[in-house]
Amino acid sequence: MTLAILIEPLDLLFCRDGRPIVAGEGAAAGTALPGPQVLAGAIRTALLRQRGQLPTDGSRPAQAHLDAVLQVRLRGPLLADLARGQPLIPMPADLAGDKAKHGLCGTPQARLRPQSGVPGWQAPADAPQALPLWPAPERASKASTPNDRARPAELAAQSGFLTWDGFQAWAAGRLPNSDQVRSAETLWAVEARTNVSLDAATAVAAEGQLFTSRYLRLAPGVGLYAEVDGADDLPATLLLGGDRRQVTVRRLPKPVAWPTQGRVALALTPTILPQDRCPAEWQPHCRGLAIPGADPVSGWDLAANGGAGAPRPTRWAIRPGAVWHLDSPIAFTSIGVETASGFGWIAVGTGPTDQ
Repeated sequence: MTLAILIEPLDLLFCRDGRPIVAGEGAAAGTALPGPQVLAGAIRTALLRQRGQLPTDGSRPAQAHLDAVLQVRLRGPLLADLARGQPLIPMPADLAGDKAKHGLCGTPQARLRPQSGVPGWQAPADAPQALPLWPAPERASKASTPNDRARPAELAAQSGFLTWDGFQAWAAGRLPNSDQVRSAETLWAVEARTNVSLDAATAVAAEGQLFTSRYLRLAPGVGLYAEVDGADDLPATLLLGGDRRQVTVRRLPKPVAWPTQGRVALALTPTILPQDRCPAEWQPHCRGLAIPGADPVSGWDLAANGGAGAPRPTRWAIRPGAVWHLDSPIAFTSIGVETASGFGWIAVGTGPTDQ
């Protein structure tokens, strides 16, 4: 049974990204939106605690208990509109429009689609059939006639998030309107706090050990959305985003109705691919792709060192919002590795050429 849950923080969140703190280079612990590994760890730890399987002395849980809790599969998290009970969708990379002004996101004005005949195009090695993504011919520049093709320099990638209605417009091959776009500035704020390290022996401030932490404060009415398989006993509260920072968990009657057909894939969560940009099974079918970038991710491996645990190696994950245009319908809900922990969750949609 798939549970759809809404998560509402009761405090600031502190979720580290994969970059180290380096003295002299902005020596502050940065924060990011909670990633899949953060939510997966919080949920699995909460299940072990609720089942009485988490040792109170800090030792490793029994292997049988770990094996059972690792069977819980997650998708997410996504930002969510708590009042509507709907996820907010990362801006698809195949939407383009005017450049943002004053840090605010613009309004999508064009859907990019695979186009042939562009001089100098070199297809990526991991997607040898891919064509460049180009603005749809219907989008005209401000200084041109309606029949002229838009010049790429007049368009820029869009930022922010789509509401559920905006995502449905994208999934149907249409352009979201301005009311269906939410900027990051309206969804969260970052707050810096100065902290001091404590001497372990005396429990007093250690001299010269000041450091700064950046915390995430979600806007009122904004939370997280996720889907969970195999955890009917999920508790009503979790510790998420820093030690002793609680969030509430509310179950929805059912998951949102994701589109089931389409030839365009959208990465909802960070995606870790053994190949650089295109999954191996998609390479013969990839007609074009738009990748907004990648970020380092790490984590903790409980099984390493004979059960003592060790840090996971840093991997690069493609950012949410990445888009792949294929020449055949897509029958995937996740791609890449570590999908049981929420990485590589994708949604499908329709491109402009499919209409």
